[in-house]
Amino acid sequence: MLKRLNILVALVFAVACLVPASLVAAAPAAESTTWRVQAGIESADRAIQIMSFSPETIEINVGDTIEWTIPTGEPHTITFLAEGQSRPEFNEADPLQVEKQGGDVYDGKSYYNSGLIADGATYRLTFNTPGEFDYICILHPSMNGKVIVREAGTPYPKTQDEYDAAVNTEREAAVAQWQDTLNRPAESTVRADGTTEYKVVMVGDPKVMIGRFLPGNLTIKVGDTVTWVNQDAHAPHTVTFGPIAGNPVLPYGDPTAFDGSTPLNSGFMGEHFPAPATFSVTFTKAGTFDYICVPHSSFGMRGTITVEERDSQPTSLQAADPAPASNAPTTLPRTGAPGANLFVTLMVAGAVTLAAGVALRRVR
Repeated sequence: MLKRLNILVALVFAVACLVPASLVAAAPAAESTTWRVQAGIESADRAIQIMSFSPETIEINVGDTIEWTIPTGEPHTITFLAEGQSRPEFNEADPLQVEKQGGDVYDGKSYYNSGLIADGATYRLTFNTPGEFDYICILHPSMNGKVIVREAGTPYPKTQDEYDAAVNTEREAAVAQWQDTLNRPAESTVRADGTTEYKVVMVGDPKVMIGRFLPGNLTIKVGDTVTWVNQDAHAPHTVTFGPIAGNPVLPYGDPTAFDGSTPLNSGFMGEHFPAPATFSVTFTKAGTFDYICVPHSSFGMRGTITVEERDSQPTSLQAADPAPASNAPTTLPRTGAPGANLFVTLMVAGAVTLAAGVALRRVR
């Protein structure tokens, strides 16, 4: 009896060992993860544009995907250069730079590019090759990122929530640093003839652009002058009154005596751009004159100059004393002199000029 019992126990044990082996499938491969990275950060009112990838460095595993989101009005690219390729100078006419290049799986050595994207657009790339891979935004020299890819199954050093918390902290700190700048008043100088010159500035640094005129609204008198100064060496801006009537990259109109009857444009202002860093306009008629920065108007870079009548005419606008009587024959004044608008012949379609403005922003 005991012998039969031992045989039965042995059979039950053998079956118990065999059943799990026959029913349990092979262990599944490690699941892939999709990670989120922001290209560019902005304040809630879009006035402060931060040029950075957030997080700047992210560690993932083989098989994972990164989804970059561009939440800003300022466009960016996510660009992995090919092996041995130097950082290119941005060229808006080069489809390799402004259009998507490469597939959806990164091979670790070829050229991959999102093209120009902004305002909530996304770009996804899956990584199947271990290594450390640097990437850039072609438009903005200060924007550099890194993806570190480890073998599948490697423990992650941070969660997505931890990355997101760091991004929020970065945004809050950057916005706080520049917030007071938005309330900057205009500087003014009273001139010998009784008129006043006001200064409106545009500011920024390699990683931050303030997309506002400072101040944006200004009240002056007839005969006064407003001088705009672009103190941001990395971002081009324009001062553009009226409809776009020519190539916004270049100046057009007469800024020495502006009454609002014809379009006026500074051209792309800045240290590395076609127009100088300053642009002065003298206002000769009362009224309200709205203006924009062509490449950045879509996220609020607009201003208004309100011109009031002056109680007494400034010396510069007073009529000259009549000439003493003379027996010499009267000479008629010369008329029909060429106007100061040297660039109005550079007329192009508004949509094309706006695209040119977007393409050239924040390049050296």
